[in-house]
Amino acid sequence: MTIALQEKLNNAADKIAKFNEEEEAFGFDVSSYPLRAAAINKLKPYASLFKECAQFSQNHT
Repeated sequence: MTIALQEKLNNAADKIAKFNEEEEAFGFDVSSYPLRAAAINKLKPYASLFKECAQFSQNHT
């Protein structure tokens, strides 16, 4: 589950980078996406916990 979510966040980052490149190419102001950063920051502790639990489970089964 965490891996799929991380993939989606990475895909969103790629799209944002492409949008920003197009905005720069057309001379527009580059857009910022504060909700993406906020989502990553809010999910970071849960992703870390999930990763640690999965690692613990692998080592102790």
